[in-house]
Amino acid sequence: METSVKERLKQFIDTLNISEREFCRRIGVSSSYVMSIKKSIQPDKMQAISIQFPELNPLWLLLGQGEMLLPNEKKAVSYTHLRAH
Repeated sequence: METSVKERLKQFIDTLNISEREFCRRIGVSSSYVMSIKKSIQPDKMQAISIQFPELNPLWLLLGQGEMLLPNEKKAVSYTHLRAH
């Protein structure tokens, strides 16, 4: 069964073992942000999520493709790349 972006985001938050409120605080949005997602995530919000949670696979989140978490090698590369900018 196909899951929505909102359902996948909630699944990721559950995996982190944090509240939706804490997730929202970390990416700098209102505490109701997750509940307000309709079809997708705006680019500025996706960027904030990627910076705060570099282990999250953006293709999985947005399109349901691949695994939820990136392999450690990719995570290290992504984290280094994001810190450089």
